[in-house]
Amino acid sequence: MGSVQEDRIIDALMAGKDLNAIVVREIMDPPFPVVKLESGIEQISAILGHEAHAILVESNGSYEIITKYDLVHSML
Repeated sequence: MGSVQEDRIIDALMAGKDLNAIVVREIMDPPFPVVKLESGIEQISAILGHEAHAILVESNGSYEIITKYDLVHSML
């Protein structure tokens, strides 16, 4: 399992690749980090600042995604 980020899609387009012919694993990055619902904002912001563009938040077996935009928006 992994993640696909828009940067990789744009890179493929800029390299002249046909997106209809690309297999997902060719542009797949490692999976997003997973944190528990109880994780603090400091931990989440540290991960988003350095490790990933998004984080999966696990709660009772289901997952939600948090992005840098979500973090900034929650602090305003």
